[in-house]
Amino acid sequence: MPAAERDPPMWEAIPLWDEEDIRIESSGIDAAREGRVTFVPNPAASDFHEFEKELDWAAMTDDLAAVQEVMQRSKLNRLTDRYAFSVEEARRNALATACLNGSKELVEYWLDSEKLLVSDRCPHYDPNSAVETPCVAATPLHIAAAYGQAVIVQELLSRGADAALSASDGTTPFYRACEQGSLEVVRLLHSSGVDTNCADPEGTAPVHIATANGHADVVEFLHEHGVSMEVKGNIHLGEAATFYTGVTPLVVAQKIQAAGTENSNVQLVLQFLQNIAPKPHPVKRQRSTASIFERAVSLGVADRLREIPACVYDQIDSGSASEREAAKTKLHALQKANQQIVSRAEQARLKQSKLI
Repeated sequence: MPAAERDPPMWEAIPLWDEEDIRIESSGIDAAREGRVTFVPNPAASDFHEFEKELDWAAMTDDLAAVQEVMQRSKLNRLTDRYAFSVEEARRNALATACLNGSKELVEYWLDSEKLLVSDRCPHYDPNSAVETPCVAATPLHIAAAYGQAVIVQELLSRGADAALSASDGTTPFYRACEQGSLEVVRLLHSSGVDTNCADPEGTAPVHIATANGHADVVEFLHEHGVSMEVKGNIHLGEAATFYTGVTPLVVAQKIQAAGTENSNVQLVLQFLQNIAPKPHPVKRQRSTASIFERAVSLGVADRLREIPACVYDQIDSGSASEREAAKTKLHALQKANQQIVSRAEQARLKQSKLI
């Protein structure tokens, strides 16, 4: 079905369902609009729960044949007609699972056979979390980037996935790629023309999150491609999640090290940032504003100075070109000789003062 004829995304409009739908709570609808897909299952919908359980298992085990069989039975049983919103949620959740697992075959199935879109936001749960807490609604590209699945990222980009679309938490695929640390994914997204400085809602830029997670190769890549290492941002650090504001990547690495966290990867980032940090200019020795003659008088060596004849200045002012050049050369030689006389006297006095 053409994209223009499809129903609006589930977080933008109330989908069509009947009174038997298991997700028909107003609070659930509002949450879906905001990208927080959390519902309390209806125990009466046993046929849907069986479908959801089987689909989840088939998706997690990357079993395309099993997924196809489950979907075929759901159509024969007309689950979509009775549980429209819930089936759509389950389908997108299965697509999210395929993206995070790196299953290109299943991603192609959901996009080609089931006609899901690369711009469809998927309700995404963290399978590594001890508690099943709702995460964010994110595009397939966002999820693949967050799990470092370069093959899936490349496939989605080739299908026109918009790398600038953010998830419901305000982060972009590039931000999540820098957080996860896959340099290959970072390269792919960068080549698509993304904003490499796009920060999350709290003001944490990709370079800050890459630094905090010790991804030295990613930080170096960002530096090589024009991302300023002097950019200031905000970030939560440490077990206490202390919130630091207006800090550079170098400060982020320094604070992690100062906290005593043993992270060799962060140490590598710190070394890199220290090496490229602007070096302070050495303090130049101030020259005396006194003239050579005044310095010679104070040192008692005025009688040693070479006299500069008045005719030298006259030739510089009114002589021919050759005369002016010769006079300048003679003047510079006499001035240099007098400078050396004064400098040797100053060094002798300094040496004598140290002996005393």
